[in-house]
Amino acid sequence: MSESRRPRLLLAMLGIVCTTSFVVVSLYRLGLPLTLYTWVVVTLCAAAGATLAINGKRRLLIFPTALVVCVYLAIPDPFQVIPFVEKWSLFDDVGGRSGWAITPGLKFGKDGPNTAILESYVGSLEPNWWYQAPHSPYIRDGNERVQSRNVIRYEYFPHILEMLPDDDARRTVIKALTDTENRLRVHQGLLLACLRDLKYPAGTERNSWWLHHREFFKSEHDPIVAASLVQGWLENIDRIYSDGDVPFTIMSQCRAVGYQQRGSWGGHYDFGEAFMEIEFGERKLDARSRELAGSVVWWPERQTQIPQNKSVNRSGESGGI
Repeated sequence: MSESRRPRLLLAMLGIVCTTSFVVVSLYRLGLPLTLYTWVVVTLCAAAGATLAINGKRRLLIFPTALVVCVYLAIPDPFQVIPFVEKWSLFDDVGGRSGWAITPGLKFGKDGPNTAILESYVGSLEPNWWYQAPHSPYIRDGNERVQSRNVIRYEYFPHILEMLPDDDARRTVIKALTDTENRLRVHQGLLLACLRDLKYPAGTERNSWWLHHREFFKSEHDPIVAASLVQGWLENIDRIYSDGDVPFTIMSQCRAVGYQQRGSWGGHYDFGEAFMEIEFGERKLDARSRELAGSVVWWPERQTQIPQNKSVNRSGESGGI
């Protein structure tokens, strides 16, 4: 090897170690690339240190630029002061995964706390990625509050599964919660949150509770049937917690339910339309659904015991629940 080439190769090795280190940090922080485009960019950035092997002044221009890009991948937050440079949180409402999208369209993600548990019951779950919220000084709010509140994404979800009587019940619940066309899954999440915090009402245990509620955990694709079934659920939560002191578990689901009922971002617009038409008397209820709704064990029991005197405040957005 000639003496003139050796310094360039040593510089290239040092450069690759440097750029690769930043890429490794970025993958640790952001997760694995989700698209072929992202894989190509990450690979090129990892190998960018090799540009130090270029002879002449070009490397003094190319390598610093590549290094800045690698730093941006590893720690994108400080770069958000630059206009049009944005970072969005991503979530997967099927497998409970989380991720990030950063300018220019790079997407990263990783398994959530319950992904392995979900797949152990129903097999492999292909992700369905959503943009959740921007992280930029130039964009306010924009936080998706419907599907991102799916209980499969919370660390308390395994405890809920333990409260169900058997694996068949758990499998039924998971299939419903991971069906993106299920118009009921947001309200099903509220019912499961109630199970976690209110426990089994007097006179019931896990088997009898499931017998009362298993019909609620079918995937319902008909918006009218679904909207008929869940009329008044938020009002019943108001009656249960008449002092307004609602646990976070239930309150976060109430927020999701409220947005779903309006057909807001993340919700099903046809469900929101049907719900509002029924609520305003413009559409008749589905009779079978209304009959079934009476079997929710907390509703009749709590309504007769606790008067409605203070409504839960679900209108505020500042808490980000």
